[in-house]
Amino acid sequence: MFYADDLTLHLSRGDTGKLTLTLTDEVPAPGTPVVFSIKARPGGQLILEKEAVISDESTVEVLFSSEDTASLAFGTYYWDLRIFDGASVITPMRPARFMVEAVVGNDR
Repeated sequence: MFYADDLTLHLSRGDTGKLTLTLTDEVPAPGTPVVFSIKARPGGQLILEKEAVISDESTVEVLFSSEDTASLAFGTYYWDLRIFDGASVITPMRPARFMVEAVVGNDR
């Protein structure tokens, strides 16, 4: 299970998912690098980092593999997105919650 509730992301531990974000303000050129980060708390230790680029449609796609969250404890983490446009670093949002949800079934 993977879904977004406003900026809060929910992902069942060990599931795959794809987050598609559309940038609307001051969008850098296609191909500009973007880094998606997850921490236990804002300003805390980095837990997961995913790299992506801005597409021709001003979107960013972040892909989650099973391995990305399989070892995380259930609970609340925090995520944000940073855009690296040459010498500029842009954080287009406030930190938001990333919920690693419990599952009922066994791993296979």
